Amino acid sequence: MPKIQLRFLVSLGIVIFILLFAIMFARFSPVTFFRVDPEQTPFIGNNQVNGYAMHTNIVTNASGRFRTHKIILVILATFVLVAGFFKGIRSYLSQEVVIPSFSKLFRSNVFFMIGALLILFPIILAVRNIPDFSEKDDAHMAVANMHYSFIIGHADKLSQGDKLFEEVSPKYGMLITVLIAGLEKVKGHFLSLGNTMKMVQISEIVFLFFAMYLYWRWSNRRILLCVIPTLFLIKWFYSSSNIIIPMNHSPIRTAGLTFAIFVLFWLRNARLWQLGTAGGCLMTIALLNNVESGLACSVGVSAFIFLRSRKYGGNIFQNLFKLVLFAIFGFLLVWLVFSLVCFVVLGVHFGIGGLSEYLILPFHGASGFWATPDPMGWWPIFMFLHVSFGVVYSAFSKRISFKEAYLCSIGVMFSVWFVYFINRPEPTYLCSFYFLYGFFVIDLQLRLIRSIRAIQIFRFDVLFFVLPLVLIYSQVADAMNWAINPLDWRVNNFVRWQVPLVKKGFPLTVDAVHIEGVYLSQGYAHSLVTRSEFLKNKSVKQINNRSIYFTVDSYLIPHISGILPWQEFADPFEAISKKYYDRLIESVIKSPFDEIYFDARDEKKLIWYGGMFQMVRRDLSKDFEKVRVESGWEIWRRIPHLN
Repeated sequence: MPKIQLRFLVSLGIVIFILLFAIMFARFSPVTFFRVDPEQTPFIGNNQVNGYAMHTNIVTNASGRFRTHKIILVILATFVLVAGFFKGIRSYLSQEVVIPSFSKLFRSNVFFMIGALLILFPIILAVRNIPDFSEKDDAHMAVANMHYSFIIGHADKLSQGDKLFEEVSPKYGMLITVLIAGLEKVKGHFLSLGNTMKMVQISEIVFLFFAMYLYWRWSNRRILLCVIPTLFLIKWFYSSSNIIIPMNHSPIRTAGLTFAIFVLFWLRNARLWQLGTAGGCLMTIALLNNVESGLACSVGVSAFIFLRSRKYGGNIFQNLFKLVLFAIFGFLLVWLVFSLVCFVVLGVHFGIGGLSEYLILPFHGASGFWATPDPMGWWPIFMFLHVSFGVVYSAFSKRISFKEAYLCSIGVMFSVWFVYFINRPEPTYLCSFYFLYGFFVIDLQLRLIRSIRAIQIFRFDVLFFVLPLVLIYSQVADAMNWAINPLDWRVNNFVRWQVPLVKKGFPLTVDAVHIEGVYLSQGYAHSLVTRSEFLKNKSVKQINNRSIYFTVDSYLIPHISGILPWQEFADPFEAISKKYYDRLIESVIKSPFDEIYFDARDEKKLIWYGGMFQMVRRDLSKDFEKVRVESGWEIWRRIPHLN
């Protein structure tokens, strides 16, 4: 193998560092231009230079570039001085080191880490920026409030000691709800919308890193085979200039699937008890994270355990029986730990009895609840058929190795999780399937490479591999806007529901207000503050410093006012069945409150289910009557003769 002096590698590393340093400073301190009128300002800047010397009347501010150059000179001077004074360092760097071949270099862990950090670096920097809703109207904010209230709004009440499944009924998952509730309990205040959205940003960074790592290992460290699967992901989960709004479109919803696939990869040589226990733990974690994706994960993990049971020899039924027992042990172990954490941190109980309430949502979804009339299209059907073929092909292998079991389990997860898309075939919901599908894309490319290496280019199976890859590439080709200069590459993530990320002090609109960690339009922010101040003043005299109120701003109003709704939901849309709705209405009627409040705006003009607020008014009109409008609220008072 070729050899090279160590000083060459050090020098190359320093040059690369200087280049990255210069690029970073160029982004933070770009060159700016401004026009001057020498008649008005004959002398310019701190040094009062002659304005008439600018023959184009345009002044260039390159102070950032100048500062960067000075820092680079200091770095170079430091290395020269160190080299001159320390002979031992020069002797050490003159040693020759063996240079591995390019194929080994590209498959090294160091190469992957450097590549992954370079890809993720822009979105890591973007975490410090602020979501900007200042160009969004009240109707848009109503939908955003609904999503956050529905998904994690229950964490606020949980942090205040409300009873789980009686006064708090999480819909999308327990893990994220308990995590946020625990943070709020420790901090002593609600987590702002901005910080919650930063959690989404961080989840995308972590997800992309582990996804790229798994793709890289699954492809036998062939980085080029990971390009197409990664392009599928960055189209939905990568942006340094925008941030996704709904958490249910983020990697958080399917974090249980991602974690399970990562752990299963390391169970290649696990013992029987380790495989069973780990499988049970993974199922529980996935179910706690999100019931719908958790069910898909549980079936996939079960398929992996079943296919790997033959590895341990002996009677397969005895192996399966032992694996089931260990899986039950793992399931109960995680459940017990989670229950203890809930009790110690939050002071709430979470036992097996709450399962029926927690599992109700996915069964509503599977029965057609929330179904949309969108056409399915050929692409999701193609993906499903491709994955189905991979599952059957792997399951019928003569010898089911780890690879076949692993790919089959991922395919089973995809197939079961696909029921969600069948119910709601909106293109945006495909984002949660591309991570799983990426393993099958890589497997397809690996099989094509093996056929070509065997000089079987004209065989039928090569055509069988090439045609699907052409169709796959047609779907991923628009993920990027490519350019000769890599700095000009841009991700086409316009398909996401997102808002811009801006630096603090530079919102999109001049009169934007910074509140709850985000920028809001002045009118909307004023409305929120006015309504919140009203609730603060009223709730001082109320029970447990709470009030009964209904609003489409069901996430931001409690956060800004600090006043939680006394009833289970501030937005009746969360009553996903008549049982929940009747319980909500009954709790308000039987409450000790003499006044309740409704948002004074017309909800029908703000959100598609606005009529539900009107229904609540009708169902409470026998016990309460509207008396006046004040500070953006309709005040309804209990009818005296019913007291």
